[in-house]
Amino acid sequence: MTEPSDFSFPRLSNWGKWGANDELGAANYITPEVLLNAMKLVRRGKVITCAIPLDRHGPVHPARGLPEHWMRFGAGDYALGAPGGGKIPEGGVKFSDDGIHLSTQSTTQWDGLAHAWYGNQMYNGFSETYMRNPNFGGLRRLDIGKFATQFVTRGVLLDVLRQKGAEALKGSAVITAADLEATAAAQKVEIKSGDALLIRTGNVPFWYSLKDKSAYWKDGHPGLGIDTAPWIHEHEIAAVAADNVSLEVEPSRIQHPDAFYPLHAVLLRDLGVMIGELFDLEKLSEDCAADGVYEFLFIAQPLNIKGGIGSPINPLAIK
Repeated sequence: MTEPSDFSFPRLSNWGKWGANDELGAANYITPEVLLNAMKLVRRGKVITCAIPLDRHGPVHPARGLPEHWMRFGAGDYALGAPGGGKIPEGGVKFSDDGIHLSTQSTTQWDGLAHAWYGNQMYNGFSETYMRNPNFGGLRRLDIGKFATQFVTRGVLLDVLRQKGAEALKGSAVITAADLEATAAAQKVEIKSGDALLIRTGNVPFWYSLKDKSAYWKDGHPGLGIDTAPWIHEHEIAAVAADNVSLEVEPSRIQHPDAFYPLHAVLLRDLGVMIGELFDLEKLSEDCAADGVYEFLFIAQPLNIKGGIGSPINPLAIK
């Protein structure tokens, strides 16, 4: 197993912690006890989605392309004649059907553990040669389908935007470990092993407020700095997500030729911590501020995509 690279600051690793063949990483922190305790957090029966609309108007990274949604057939087809031929009798049953074409990471989504790595090894020392062209089956290790029963756990919202104020998170502001600690203290919420951590930066609603979105991809956005990695590791966080495009601050503050999205590399490759992006945390933020409760049952399963790298999700906070 290779050592973390120079930009992996500090040198952190969960490799071998759950065995040489482990493919779940920090999701292992979600034990049956953690799950059962999370179920007890449901007191009001309030369900809040943290997903942005799956349409062509969201902040999708240009490299991934916009989702495409089409009607395969519907009412208009019947006006031209029954789909597939034949004739529908008056009052007969009619059907509609549609389809979606999208990158698995072009909406609210999980980055799987094979999404980012450095050197020639992915999480837990698995060789990058386990990644094959999807036409030949996709990933043979660390695929997103293995997480289909994970991420039913305690969720915690750290509303950094509310804590620091909108002015503090303008541009490409860095959110530090001290910011996370101060936010948790202000909210009187304790971070526990197995938690899914949701970070509010205000970046998703900022995107929707822009009339001209062309400059968005050049100016960067607020997000987590690399010094949050030891904090996440110490608190045994199972997964971390934010309401921005890349979780971490963009552009990176690390001046290193290999440091392209360095927090991705440390969390996914070194620690096995899944990354969630493009969450909508506005309604959840309002609810938590109103009742003063920033913990909840969190449910966010990826699709069971065999050999897949990432997955769209509809994460739910249940209070």
